[in-house]
Formats: sequence, structure tokens, C-alpha cells
Amino acid sequence: MILTAVLALSAGMNAFAQGKYGADSAECLKYLSYYQEYYKQKNYDSAFPNWRQAMRYCPPTASQNMVGAHGSNLLTRQIAKNARDKAVMNGLVDTLLMLQDIKVQYYPKLKVSSLNSKGQYLVKYRGKDKENLNKELLAIVGELGEQSNKSILFNTLESSIDLFKMGSRDAEEVLDVYEKVIDCIENAPAKDSAARAENAKTKSDIEAIFAQSNVASCEDIIRIFTPKLDADPENIALSGTILKLMNSTDGCSSNDLYMRAVTTLHNNAPTSKTAYGLYRLNVAADNTDKAIEYLEEAISRCEEDEQAAKYNYELAVLCYQNNARAKAYAAAGKAAALGYGYTGKAYLLMGDIWKSASCGGNEVTRYAHFWAAQDFYSMARNADPSLANEVSAHSSGIGYPSAADAFMYGISNGQSYTVSCGGISKSTTVRLR
Repeated sequence: MILTAVLALSAGMNAFAQGKYGADSAECLKYLSYYQEYYKQKNYDSAFPNWRQAMRYCPPTASQNMVGAHGSNLLTRQIAKNARDKAVMNGLVDTLLMLQDIKVQYYPKLKVSSLNSKGQYLVKYRGKDKENLNKELLAIVGELGEQSNKSILFNTLESSIDLFKMGSRDAEEVLDVYEKVIDCIENAPAKDSAARAENAKTKSDIEAIFAQSNVASCEDIIRIFTPKLDADPENIALSGTILKLMNSTDGCSSNDLYMRAVTTLHNNAPTSKTAYGLYRLNVAADNTDKAIEYLEEAISRCEEDEQAAKYNYELAVLCYQNNARAKAYAAAGKAAALGYGYTGKAYLLMGDIWKSASCGGNEVTRYAHFWAAQDFYSMARNADPSLANEVSAHSSGIGYPSAADAFMYGISNGQSYTVSCGGISKSTTVRLR
């Protein structure tokens, strides 16, 4: 089969000047007709030997389907049938891979689909040979860039990590691959929201496998990239790479290289992520006011609701810890409304804000903030039942006024009541002992 494909390729070059069907056009047309008829009938076993003869006599220009969809389908079926005969199977796989190269040469418009198919066949049939798999996938990614299939991008990095663990790659080489595949997926075309979501999932998977690999420590990243940034301090792309790598490495956001990279990016191309990076730096340095300022900027630049929910919740926690209760309450409310797993936690925090409030008043109204707190604790439990134990712990210590005291002020159990203090307010329900 390999020989047949090689002969077809070389014969195709010589036959190109002899017409679409080559030097022996009668034989070419005969076997094209035979195999195509069997193929239409889905009699693939009979189509296969006739397809082989068509490949022998016809140049690749005779039929796109012959070297394209039909050829690949017939070969994959034969590979499955001969799975127990390794020699035959390997020969068939070699032919299948070669067929993709033939398509690229003779049908340039099929280059992207052909090389992506080749990559997927390599992963499926030659995945155990990590060295060759990695070499071939890197070549495909280098050729296709952002048009590379998502699974190929993932497997390119995965095979690089495997080789690192085997001692065949060093950390810098794997970092280069990570940089390449992340750039590809970030710039991958997406025609609709579903495609954008798929790209985002692939990116998340790539970042996760890299983070779990422990290929490069924070020290490695600093050692490898500090000289690069020293040589080109205003390089936005390089700064972006450094930021991505450090964000995916635990405990690697409080160092000089991170600060330089994120500052360069924010000064030249400010985004939600660069503002968020500066927020993290200022939190680490205990510059609370500046940290809040950058986190608010990060929220204002958010393009995705999930990211906005995360950032708003973090802002709420930061403000609450620093006694900016009104700002914490507003941010928590936004996080709760956006959702994405933050609703319950945000309600729990809003309950804590009310519980810790000191509103003053008479023997009854000074308990009003507890009514508001209990509302949010109940909402937190309903929104996220897994928080039940936390809700119980946080709601301990809540007290209600006595019915006798309430009677003196014309307040009754179950009555609507609006509590306001410290720049926040809520309509709640009176609860009495």
C-alpha cells in the first residue's frame, strides 16, 4: 500500500502533462468507475481493491474523492479490520498519512482539513511513539497556526510534557510549546458563541494540563524569561506570555518579573486581565486602596459575565475585610446576580455584612440588621445547599427582640420593615422572640 501511494504520487507528477487521467487513462477510468460504484453501494470491501488499482493508474488529479474522503474512509475501515495484524495495519496507517500529504500537494484548498486530519490520525494510530508524534504535531501546528484543530493543540502540549517527564525535553522547550499553543487557541477563529465556548474550554484544558505538569517552577520562569524581557522590555507579546505562565503557576504573582510584565501590558494594551494582575500585586504589597482601584478597573473592562462574577466577588471580600461595607455589599450583590457559582457565596457574604452592622436604635430596631442577615443566610442556603454548614456557623449569635418590647413600639411579628444603616438598606421581615 505504501508503494502504491508512492507510485501514485510520482506517477501523478509525470502524468500531469498527459491529462487529468494520466498516461493510461482507460485503466484509470475503469478502476475509478468500479470503486466508485461499489462505494455508492456501501460495499466498501469490494471498493477497496478497486480503489487501490485506481490509485495505481490514476494521477491524484483524476479525482479529489479518490485521494480525499473516499480514500481515507476506505483505509480507516481496513485499519480497523486488520487491527490484530500489526505489520499490515502499520502499512495501512502509513498510506493513510501519506494520503493527507498528497491532498495538500494537489489540492491546496484542502490543506487545513488535510493536515488536521493527519494530526488526528497520528494521535489515534501513532500515539505511543511520543517522539515522532510530538515532531509531527509541532510541524502541523507550525504550518496551520490558529487553524490547528483544538485536539491537536492539546496533544502537542501533552506529548511535549510526556517527553519532558521522560527526560527528552527541558523546561524551556515545553514552555515554548505552551506559548505557541496558547497563542493559537486564543486567536482561533470562532463563528458563533458555541465555537467561542469550545475555544475557551480548550484553552482551559491546555492551561490545566500545563499547571498540573509541574514542568516549570516559578523560579524556572523567572530564570528563562527575565533575560528575554531585559532585552526587549516593551515587547507586549512577550509580556503577555510571561503573565499567562505566571498566572498558571501557583504562588508566582508576587515578583519583579510579574510586575514588569503586567505593567508593560497595562500601559500599552490595558485589559481586564492586566488590571487584575496589578490588583493582585497591590494586594500582596498591602496597597489596599490601589488594589481596589485596579480590581474595579478590571471589572469595568470585563467582556465575560463569568469573569465579572469572579472579580465582583473578590472585590466584595476585599472591601469587607477592609471595612468598606457599602462597596462590599454592592459588589456582592452584582456577583450574586451574575451567578456562575458565586450566588450562594455572595449571599453568605451579604449576610455577614448585615450581621456585623451596628445600626443603633431602640430596644427593637437595633436588632433589625439581624433580620436582614437572616434573609441572606436563608438565600445562601437555598442557592447553594453545599453551604448549609457554613450558613449555620455564620448565623450563630443572631438574636431577635422580645415580643413584649416590640409591642411597646407598635411592631408585630411578620411585619415588613426596611432597615438602613452604613450606606446600605434592605426590606426585611420582623422576627420576634
